[in-house]
Amino acid sequence: MAQTLSIYTKRLGRNVAKQAKGTIGKYHIIPAQTNKWNIVAEGSLRPFKAFTSKDKAVRFAKKYVISVNAGQVIIHGLEGKILGQISY
Repeated sequence: MAQTLSIYTKRLGRNVAKQAKGTIGKYHIIPAQTNKWNIVAEGSLRPFKAFTSKDKAVRFAKKYVISVNAGQVIIHGLEGKILGQISY
């Protein structure tokens, strides 16, 4: 199993959360330091759910925001840049 290197840090996560305070229905898919991909609700510091691949995280997040009838999924790359957004 190849190990992925991520420059995502807790500090970066805190900055994203601070900027997003009060936003409802947005979820970020971000790389974790433990070779996983986390779904984090905007404004939160803790992961909502963790996955072993970005694809699995994206599939779950899409289904979740559809089930709650509104939302946006923001997908980040290993460097923290936004790679895409999906809105419902």
